[in-house]
Amino acid sequence: MKKLILFSLCLPLLSTVISGQVRIKKDNNKDTQKKETKKDAQSPPLKTETIFIPPMLNTKYDFSNVKICIDKSNNYDPGPRLSKAYPEIPKLNSNGQLEPQVIRQKLTAETNKMWPNESEITVAFAPNQTTNFVIEKVKQYAREWEKVANISFSFITDWKNAHVKVSFIKGGSWSWMGREVLNNPTEQTTMNFGWFDDNTPDNEFSRVVIHEFGHALGFIHEHQAAGARINWDVEKVYAYFAKINWSRDDVDRNIFNKYSQNSTNGSSYDKASIMHYFFPEGLTTDKSAFSNNTELSPLDKLYARVLYPFPPKPPPVTGVLNTGDDCDAIKFIVEYNVLPGNFIEFSLEPGVDNSGKVVIWWKQIGIPFKGGAENKDLQLLADGKTTRVTILREMIDETRGFSFAKAKFLGVHTGLGFTWKVWEALPGGCRVRFIWQNDHCY
Repeated sequence: MKKLILFSLCLPLLSTVISGQVRIKKDNNKDTQKKETKKDAQSPPLKTETIFIPPMLNTKYDFSNVKICIDKSNNYDPGPRLSKAYPEIPKLNSNGQLEPQVIRQKLTAETNKMWPNESEITVAFAPNQTTNFVIEKVKQYAREWEKVANISFSFITDWKNAHVKVSFIKGGSWSWMGREVLNNPTEQTTMNFGWFDDNTPDNEFSRVVIHEFGHALGFIHEHQAAGARINWDVEKVYAYFAKINWSRDDVDRNIFNKYSQNSTNGSSYDKASIMHYFFPEGLTTDKSAFSNNTELSPLDKLYARVLYPFPPKPPPVTGVLNTGDDCDAIKFIVEYNVLPGNFIEFSLEPGVDNSGKVVIWWKQIGIPFKGGAENKDLQLLADGKTTRVTILREMIDETRGFSFAKAKFLGVHTGLGFTWKVWEALPGGCRVRFIWQNDHCY
């Protein structure tokens, strides 16, 4: 598997053309080249202002009426991310045999400020700062991440106990990074949307909300990813941002510095990422064009699933078990993630044999229990009715397989001498159907 090198941790520069203006987001609180000192770690969050720049035409820029927007961060290190791992489910072949497992390469590193998968992240909105319409739009587009990442956002009214605290103070839009919000003793705002109102178009809600909630999940701006290869015209970039009072050091930290592959996860550089922001083409030597991304890119979706994985859900598997006894053939169908994860459902159904007759009379499938017992509730009788049983997964003895029996000569109940042992491919939450579709030779 290809090594992943996309997302890391920081709050760098944000610039986008919005309603004839460019809003730029800057982080003076981050330095990827220097180690954080104890003093830095205890420093209070930075104040927030706003920068507005009129539209950029060609390479001539008007920097009148400029204000600065600085991101907040509390520099909190939440410690190692303990994310839930899901064992890979081996594939069943159509003959009922297990396919050999493939050893997959692990990710290069864990991103500490990301949440464990399956996290429920609580979100509260500051009261009386915006309309219900705006709040519902923020909820709508924040949930775009729930479709591709195994996390959930729970919107609550309890400001004190919410992880993410959202305000709507006029000015910039910004967010604290991932689990930084777990260290917020003074109940500060951790995310702000500075220009939303009831007239904001949907593509602007989508662009900004998905982006800022991406930061809340631990994703950084894409132009500083380790794999980014942007041909900056360095002196033009310095001159451009000097107009808004950025020093060369500010530009280095927020534009040029990249993050190490050793401390980040992700894909190769993705210009279409929702975490990538617009820059004027005059700032690059090759006149690169940057789009105004308003939704999750295909790579965003792919690697959100990698970094916040869902439980594996293989497609249904079907095949036929040939028992080798009197030409019996038993069809199996395995469906995954259809029950609560600690149960398995089994059923035994009548099939239609090679002569077109329904297979009935006495058949039985035994399920091995720990302690040597066996569940024998799966029986096919003369009435031809399907039987079902649901069993706690932890009760099953994985050292033994299913047993099979039927009524043979003079109705004597006889074991077939065939067992089926594939428990690795039958995790909790699955349903296993057996269809006895042939019971004698022709």
